[in-house]
Amino acid sequence: MQKIKNLACLFTLSLLLFSCGEYQKVLNKGTTAEQYKMAVKMYESQKYGKALRLFEKITPAYRGKPQMERIQFMVAQSNFNEKIIR
Repeated sequence: MQKIKNLACLFTLSLLLFSCGEYQKVLNKGTTAEQYKMAVKMYESQKYGKALRLFEKITPAYRGKPQMERIQFMVAQSNFNEKIIR
């Protein structure tokens, strides 16, 4: 029983330490270009939920630009893959 408590505390502590990582910084305070790069990175590493949050945030800035076609494709693929995983 003590071992389970220790593991739970360790898990909670590690979650708190790693939750303020690069993704959170870029999501909250990053430039549009940084958010785009991070969104592509999350998409390529198959973290579709995080990629979708970033894509939602940058979509207005990229309307009418050449990157928008790629963003729309990655958003569609991310939504598709999120449905399959769940």
